[in-house]
Amino acid sequence: MEGRLHPKGVWLESTYPKGTGTTPPHPKRWQVELLLHHEKGQQSAWEKLAVKVIPFLAQLERFIGEDGLTFDDGSLIISVPASKIPDTAKKIADCLVEDLKHYMSARQQKPAQIFWDEFQAARNDSISEFLSQARSFHCGAVLTTQDINKLGTELAQKALTSDTTTVIAFRTQQSADFVARLSGSIKQPRTTIQVREGEVGNYSVGEETEYRIHPNDIAQLPDGYCFVLRQRTYCKVLFHQPVIPTNVAAEPVYAPTLQPNPKTLQPKPKVIERE
Repeated sequence: MEGRLHPKGVWLESTYPKGTGTTPPHPKRWQVELLLHHEKGQQSAWEKLAVKVIPFLAQLERFIGEDGLTFDDGSLIISVPASKIPDTAKKIADCLVEDLKHYMSARQQKPAQIFWDEFQAARNDSISEFLSQARSFHCGAVLTTQDINKLGTELAQKALTSDTTTVIAFRTQQSADFVARLSGSIKQPRTTIQVREGEVGNYSVGEETEYRIHPNDIAQLPDGYCFVLRQRTYCKVLFHQPVIPTNVAAEPVYAPTLQPNPKTLQPKPKVIERE
C-alpha cells in the first residue's frame, strides 16, 4: 500500500517515466505532474487523496496485492450506501465488476463464490459479461435484488437472466409476473358455457395456456417460503430454521472505526479553587 500511495515511490517513475533526451515521456505524465504540484508548505492533490483513502485501504490490505483483489485467503465484504451516494456507488460497482472479471481470468487459483446484494448498482452490460465469464471459470455468483424492474427494460432483464441457471424468488409484488414467465407455461383444458335465452347446455371445450406458477401465488407467499426455478421447472421451499454446525464461529460484529475528535484530546484547564 505504501508503494502505491507514496507520490515519490519507485513505481511512479517506472510506470510514468519523465522521458529523456532520446525517449519521450509517458503520455499521462502531465497528469501525474499536475497531481503532484503543490505550493510551499501545502499538500499536493495526490497527498490529500492518499490521506483520505488510507483508512479504507488498511482494511483491504490483506486482500489487495500487487496484482489486485484476491479472495483465496478468506472472505471480503464490501458495503456501499448506494441510496446515499448513488453516483459514487455506481462508479465503485463498475470498477469492482471489471476487477472481478480480471480476477476470474488471471488471478483465481481455486473455485470461489461471489454474493452481491442490490447488484443493479452496476451497468447491465458489465453484469452480463461478468455472469458469462463466471460460469466459464468455475466461479459461482449469487446476485440479489428486491425488484426486477430496477434492471431496466424487458429486453435488458432477459439479457441478464439468460446467463443465470437458478432463480430463487421470495414474496414479491412488482416482480411476480417476471417470475411467472420464468416458470414456463402449460396447456390446460378450458370449458366455455354459452347462455342464451331459451337455450341451456351449449358449451365448448378448448385449450388455454397458463403459467406453471400463477403470479398471485408468488405475491402471496407466506413468510419463509420461496420458489426455486431452474430450466422451466420449479419447487416450493420452506426455510424454517437455518442449520448451523457446532464448529462454526459466531458471526462477527462489524463496527465502523471511530476517528478521535481533536477537541477531546486537548488537556482540560486546571481549576484552582480558593478557600
